[in-house]
Amino acid sequence: MTPGPRAISALLLALALLIPLSACGARGGTIITIRGSDPDEAEALRAYFPRIETAVDEVVAAYGIEHLTVRVIIKPLGGLGETTPEISYTARVFGGSVSLNKRLLLDPPDNLDEVLLGLFAHELAHAMHYDAMNTVDLIIFGQRYLAFYNNPNGANQKWARSYERLTDLTAIAHGFAGPLAAQKQASTHNIEKYRPRKVWDFYLTGDEIALAAMDGSDLTQRIDARLEEVKLPSLTNWAKRRLLPLVEQPETLALSTHD
Repeated sequence: MTPGPRAISALLLALALLIPLSACGARGGTIITIRGSDPDEAEALRAYFPRIETAVDEVVAAYGIEHLTVRVIIKPLGGLGETTPEISYTARVFGGSVSLNKRLLLDPPDNLDEVLLGLFAHELAHAMHYDAMNTVDLIIFGQRYLAFYNNPNGANQKWARSYERLTDLTAIAHGFAGPLAAQKQASTHNIEKYRPRKVWDFYLTGDEIALAAMDGSDLTQRIDARLEEVKLPSLTNWAKRRLLPLVEQPETLALSTHD
């Protein structure tokens, strides 16, 4: 999932005024923190740090985003995850902050490692997109998502749905269809059991994930269609250079089952 309205507002302000959201420092690596937990719960959550790092490392390597800093914040959340960009005083993205629902770790599914891999495949695809966008497109992106959150049934609903599906397609093109499908099942369980306040059918279904992974032509058509609807030129240029060529490599999609 993409950022909430407060994060988007901060992003817009920082980009417009070139105010630093974070000081310059070392780039790359993974930082994990816990918020909103008592000491006993925090101790239980820390036991999952190595498994989180393993999932993040695999996705970062597949995406080639070793230059980005990944901050994972384990906290109470409605969905399973959401991602916001980290921006320097030069208005350049240098990392992504991924919020991870602590319930996923406190009530873990049997296939937790696969679910974590799928979750980070989706969330870090957002970070990769942020890194690919120029400043103008980041501002446009933030404006559209802020408008959507302020009016979920308004004119930007279709745009938000197209962008989230593009993010899923990005993960599939990099070989993460199997883990992505596992993550969708875990999200469905979260919705059915905990019923978060806001739920939108914005993501690919299990059947759509399987079809896109098996059929490169279908995957290409879906990516092209979503790019046309999202209308962010710098992201489209990146996709033509980096994303669509992956679909032409059968060995990449062959990794999608993660057997």
